[in-house]
Amino acid sequence: ATKRNNQIFENLFNVTRTNIQTSPMTFNASAQTRCEIKQDGLILFEGYLKMIDIQDKEGEISYNVNIYSEVITLAELLEGKKFSDIDLSELTHEYDKDSIKDSWNTNGLELTNNLPIGSYAGTSGQKFTDVLKYPFVDWTHQILIADGSTGSNATLDNLELTSLEQAFRPWIKIKYLIDRIFEATPFSYTSNFFNTTDFKKLFMDFNWGASENPFEAQEEMGGSYIMYYFSSFGDGSGINEATTSFTPLHLVYNIQYNNNPNGPPNYDNATNIITSTVTSETYTISYDYILKNTTNTSEVIECRWLHSVDGALEQVTVNVDPLSTYHYQGYFTTTLLNPGTTLGAQFKQTNGGSIVRQLETTFPSQGAFVTFVVSMTSRFLFGFIQSLRGDLEQWQFLKGILTMFNLVCMPDKSNPNNIIIEPYKDMFLENSDSKELDWTEKVDVTEMTLKPLTDLKKETIFKFEEDEDDYPFENYKRSVQGFLYGSQSFAADTTTGNLPTVFEGTEEIVATPFAATIPKPYDANLFPDFITPAIYSYNADDGTSEGFANAPRIMYNNGTKTLSTNSYYIPPQNDKASENQSTFLQFSHLTDVPALSTSSDFHFGICQLLQGLGAAPVDNLFNTYWLPYFNELYNPDTRIMTLKVNLTPGDINTFNFYDTVFIRNRTFRVNKISYNPNDLSIIEFILIP
Repeated sequence: ATKRNNQIFENLFNVTRTNIQTSPMTFNASAQTRCEIKQDGLILFEGYLKMIDIQDKEGEISYNVNIYSEVITLAELLEGKKFSDIDLSELTHEYDKDSIKDSWNTNGLELTNNLPIGSYAGTSGQKFTDVLKYPFVDWTHQILIADGSTGSNATLDNLELTSLEQAFRPWIKIKYLIDRIFEATPFSYTSNFFNTTDFKKLFMDFNWGASENPFEAQEEMGGSYIMYYFSSFGDGSGINEATTSFTPLHLVYNIQYNNNPNGPPNYDNATNIITSTVTSETYTISYDYILKNTTNTSEVIECRWLHSVDGALEQVTVNVDPLSTYHYQGYFTTTLLNPGTTLGAQFKQTNGGSIVRQLETTFPSQGAFVTFVVSMTSRFLFGFIQSLRGDLEQWQFLKGILTMFNLVCMPDKSNPNNIIIEPYKDMFLENSDSKELDWTEKVDVTEMTLKPLTDLKKETIFKFEEDEDDYPFENYKRSVQGFLYGSQSFAADTTTGNLPTVFEGTEEIVATPFAATIPKPYDANLFPDFITPAIYSYNADDGTSEGFANAPRIMYNNGTKTLSTNSYYIPPQNDKASENQSTFLQFSHLTDVPALSTSSDFHFGICQLLQGLGAAPVDNLFNTYWLPYFNELYNPDTRIMTLKVNLTPGDINTFNFYDTVFIRNRTFRVNKISYNPNDLSIIEFILIP
């Protein structure tokens, strides 16, 4: 209780003192009080002071306080935050063929609105971004091989998409996602690694699961997905006979496929016509009407969908045999651009009288089955895709990136809220800012403790999360006796001289939440150079495949590729015409396809790649980012040494943990410092082999 300390603590030892007597009060034991520890004018510590107690021993008074640092870590700050908390609305864009193809180019796809000030997606005020791309991915494994049966202009014997969603779903740049996560925190980061060309080409998928249409079940978009059934009894609409003029094909609103009794928006159950009430209402329709010729002679039937602006769609003229049925069926997408635009299915016959009618059956055996998928706009609304990726935790995502590349996070001494993030090898082994400090004359060699590293694991397995619904991944696993694609095992069962080690146990280092992805040709025989990521499930019971809610994937942008001899068909959708295309955007886990000796691999280990991808490169996640660390860790000369060292305030103030220390012709790395002002500090060193 010196005179100065009594002033600071306002004679807190005096039991007669009250807060009322002190105005203004300068010290409140209940309040958080900032403090600094300085030695020789140098700041050694910044934090807070907490009063523990005040002791009075025969009139000798002392204040007992605790000086502490209240560090808020990035992990704590992001706790509970998910990707759904990130507003991705600035990336809203038209979901159509043109946007997909634009995303392949350097300028990127066109957005609905100009980018705001401070956006990480591109230049503020501009409408283009390269942070979202649409590579070709085998999401469902339901792509057709064109044989002419669909009536499209797809090139025969080539791949034929029936919807954009079969192959094109959004992927967002990893660097952009990291920037958006940090944006909502008081932290910033500095990373040369994140700014490398290769890292900026890494993307994460924003798949939406099994559904093929991103607008399905989006009530706020005014859409519905429903199937109607025609019946001639009960609540059915009765017999519907053709005339010599086009008349509507009937559906029955109250016998539906799911629990929506009203059908798609603006569908009139009396007239069987859709009339748009908004701007740009897009319908994707799959239909199957069954018609019957009831006479003993052949009859010519015409069927069509009539668009009040574009005219006849899906029009056919057929000759139906006596007493036979005809299925008028197909699939198309059309847009009702303006309010008042109508759309409806129609049929007519050549001869008059009761000859051709919709097939009368009892529910639910046969009839007219029509599927409507409607979207009020073709813009890609990111609230929808976050229904799957929105559940991904932000810290889990960052932790997965740290694990993949063995990244080290270190606070910036010049700015405590800035985090330096670099791979271990760049931070500690190849850091140009690292200094070698000669502490030979500072150590107390009278007492030394050396400890070998004997508590390491015998085997370390590096892998990704196993996506058990991923059929290509699981099929590969079965074919190679359980080996996990993209994994790597580090074994330390022997040491120098091939002697067995004392290590025990196995440790797994898993890049959660990410899963490995297998790129492969869609058909190795027919389309050997059409190599894309394959991410789909398979039901062995009925032999069908489909998309699924996959674990997040990270892929590298290999750029656009042109097929040597083949093409694929892009269907008309969202008011864009169809085309046969030979160019696509390719993603994979390799920097080159096929891989070169100089290529990098963003999976952990070397494994057998599928046809067309070449030999697995040596430069993978394990060899590049983890092996340098493990070579030091498991080196028989690596030891922990504890010494007492005479460190000055200046030593502490200028020291960085990536610096090395030179003591008597050996180089060490500092692992831990227990600093004692005006006394010897206890330092834990790692002997570098």
